[in-house]
Amino acid sequence: MRLTNEKGDIKSAVGLMADDIEFIGPAAKCKSKEEYAALLEQFLSAHNSWKLHQTFENGNEVCFINDIQVNTPNGGILTLELVEWFKVENGKIKRHKVFYDPTEFKKAFGM
Repeated sequence: MRLTNEKGDIKSAVGLMADDIEFIGPAAKCKSKEEYAALLEQFLSAHNSWKLHQTFENGNEVCFINDIQVNTPNGGILTLELVEWFKVENGKIKRHKVFYDPTEFKKAFGM
């Protein structure tokens, strides 16, 4: 399960989400499809690459362990080692929780 295709198609991703999707991460939170889509737009503008290490599935829950690289405002590249936990209800993503150390991310993006 990826939220976007290789071209970062937000419209396709929105179709996978419940209207009241909840996103929880160390640097951001949101509780609606519209808020989450806006967050994805913002993130994808900095997204560089993605490497999947492992996937775990348990019923309607999926967990990914991956590295993502993001372009920083100063022209650098930051690698984040993260875990993503998705919960699906009625065929739609209801919850997406992300775990990573936000220290370098917050520094790089002035948060």
